[in-house]
Amino acid sequence: MRVIHDFGEFYKLVKPLRFDDFDGLGIIPSTKLGVFFPSRLQDLLEFCKKNPKYHIISALAYGVEVNGPTENVSTYELGQGDSDPELMWVEKMDWEGYECLKILKFNVSQPGTK
Repeated sequence: MRVIHDFGEFYKLVKPLRFDDFDGLGIIPSTKLGVFFPSRLQDLLEFCKKNPKYHIISALAYGVEVNGPTENVSTYELGQGDSDPELMWVEKMDWEGYECLKILKFNVSQPGTK
């Protein structure tokens, strides 16, 4: 697992699309911020299957974003950068962040533990 703690660094790597980037792609985001609501997951999966240069970014609660499709999220985005599913952003690795990762079954241990 590649955990990034700097939001700007994560976004530079995954390169999420913004609303204006969707012109001519045949898919329209749920909001003007370029995000998709959870009910649109199937649309995004189909789009990425037809357009493999794009990938799904899943935004979870507790300041965690996963570079890939995951269920039970707050929103999704489409990215056009690094599509490595091992890449994720975690705002803070405090108790809540680790609990979220455990729920998602990611193999990440707290600093000082194995």
